[in-house]
Order: sequence, then structure tokens, then C-alpha cells
Amino acid sequence: MEMEKRKLYALVGLLMDERLSVREAADVIGVSHMTAYRALQNSET
Repeated sequence: MEMEKRKLYALVGLLMDERLSVREAADVIGVSHMTAYRALQNSET
């Protein structure tokens, strides 16, 4: 499952601005932590 760009931006914002863990940020935006990890990994390439 590919994450929408707006959710990815929200995820990155929570990680950087709010200093949340990936798991916490994923819960806030409503995706699984594995989806969040994959989206972050794929966005680096």
C-alpha cells in the first residue's frame, strides 16, 4: 500500500517538528507503522 503524499508530508512533519516516533506518528495519521517505515524508506530513493 502506497501512502498518499499528504500523509507522507504529515508523517515527516510529526517526526521532525513534534519529535514523535514513527509508530506514534503513524498512529496519529492513521496508517500502520510498517506502512510509515516503507514510505519513509521509499521516499529516500
